[in-house]
Amino acid sequence: MIDALVVHVAGKREGKPGGGYFAVNGHVDPFTESGRAAERAIVAANAFWEVQKSAVADWGSKHRRGLA
Repeated sequence: MIDALVVHVAGKREGKPGGGYFAVNGHVDPFTESGRAAERAIVAANAFWEVQKSAVADWGSKHRRGLA
């Protein structure tokens, strides 16, 4: 689960973390403009990002309801 994460508030990466977030978690940056990464790696990184967002949302819902 994400402890703390800074995301961009403007520009092309609005609402997304910087590339270092993916690197530290063993993924390519799926939002980079270089397009050099293999399609499979980009798909995996996007899936990782979606799972992380869902996990945080689920945790927040359970915590607010006193179920955590």
